[in-house]
Amino acid sequence: RSFGIQTTNWNLDPYNPADTFWGMANGDGWGEWFAGPYFTGAWGLRLQEHIVETYGVPVCIVNGAAGGTDIMAHYRNDSNRYDLTTVYGRALYRLKESSLLTHLRAILWYQGEYDTGRSYYGRFLKLYHQWQEDLPYVDTDVAKRTLYIFQVRPGCSGGDAGVREAQRELPDSIPATTAIATSAIYGFWG
Repeated sequence: RSFGIQTTNWNLDPYNPADTFWGMANGDGWGEWFAGPYFTGAWGLRLQEHIVETYGVPVCIVNGAAGGTDIMAHYRNDSNRYDLTTVYGRALYRLKESSLLTHLRAILWYQGEYDTGRSYYGRFLKLYHQWQEDLPYVDTDVAKRTLYIFQVRPGCSGGDAGVREAQRELPDSIPATTAIATSAIYGFWG
């Protein structure tokens, strides 16, 4: 399952609050790539299938991603956390309206194509602290591993080596975090 929609234009358009329904998750975009009702993406859909088949428990993935952005585009509007014109606000709004906000188990973070340099580390920490304030999932128990950071792979628009190194180092200072290398994945859209 998933909840709500990814807006067109790679989830960068303002969100319509009326688009908050439950539906069967799908891996195919609607209207445009990376958009549509109940869109979890192909990777998210396969992860859901694996969890259901392996553990026999229902699962919901809410895809709050926005393609073609730098990390700062994912920051919260501090004067309005639920600002539907922001990537952060749209995702937070969908989690709240679905009643999942207090039931989160993990965040899967795969972003960095439009960032460069090791300053990514500090910019990510700012986002992480916003998550700590708004998402009660944050658990410092390392055994639970609740934050998965997928390193951007080479050739992924920017795919800067400094960004990958910063992503690799994030678990050193953020408890319950795992970095996952994606450099051997074939194909940009694979």
